[in-house]
Amino acid sequence: LNKPERLFAAWFYAMWILKMDVDGQFPEVVAKPSVSNPAATYDARLQSAEQIRNCVIEVRLYSVQ
Repeated sequence: LNKPERLFAAWFYAMWILKMDVDGQFPEVVAKPSVSNPAATYDARLQSAEQIRNCVIEVRLYSVQ
């Protein structure tokens, strides 16, 4: 970490891990009937949230070791 570029990269990666960890602690949003989604169909945003959740779990497993 003797170069500013490496220090910034390490800081940036650490901040990303913390953000993903905090975002991953919120409860999952489930599809429910609403005015814009009356059939409670699966939403692409929910799929993205699921992928982020899985990423957070994986990062937690590797960052603890």
